[in-house]
Amino acid sequence: MRTYSNDLRERVIAEIQGGATVKDAAKKFSVSKSWVYKIRSRYQNTGSYEALPHPGAQRKIVGEDLERLKKLIKKNPDATLKELIEKGQFEVSVSGLHRILRREKITYKKKRYIRVAKGNEK
Repeated sequence: MRTYSNDLRERVIAEIQGGATVKDAAKKFSVSKSWVYKIRSRYQNTGSYEALPHPGAQRKIVGEDLERLKKLIKKNPDATLKELIEKGQFEVSVSGLHRILRREKITYKKKRYIRVAKGNEK
């Protein structure tokens, strides 16, 4: 969901300061009452109605660590994700490493050991 523009925020605050109720302002600008309450509260407490930043999470393995991971996978193509974390001493979860590999389009192939059915042995 995208954040509302500062122009809309400014118009909502002006409407409330002009004497409109929260319900009326929400209806006029097609926003929820809870959002109007939040923006009004933020404006009263801080003097600002601007959106708060949403920086997202920092990536755990980048740069040199990513290159080290690629070399480790080449050297140990049969290693599990957990083994790669332990050998590379990365501070990341198994699922986190999986997401990194998918994002970087790094694939590694595991050896598959297929059991031969009885009678088909040669």
